[in-house]
Amino acid sequence: MTQINAAARLVADVTTAAEKLFLWRHNPTTGIWNQMRDVTPETQDQWLKIFKEDDPHADFKISARQPKASSSKHGERLGK
Repeated sequence: MTQINAAARLVADVTTAAEKLFLWRHNPTTGIWNQMRDVTPETQDQWLKIFKEDDPHADFKISARQPKASSSKHGERLGK
């Protein structure tokens, strides 16, 4: 029974990982994108709005993976 539970957990982890999105903030000093928080497809626009209101001059992106250091567009959502 332990093997079944382990397999079920593994399937759940893979499904969750495929659906995960992150809010990234560009650090202009280092050129690196820093992960700020996990978001969902349902909440990504709300979180992007909150972060942009707090720091309107910063660059933010929503993506499942860390954006490349050379990529930077104000408030862009990747993959859309």
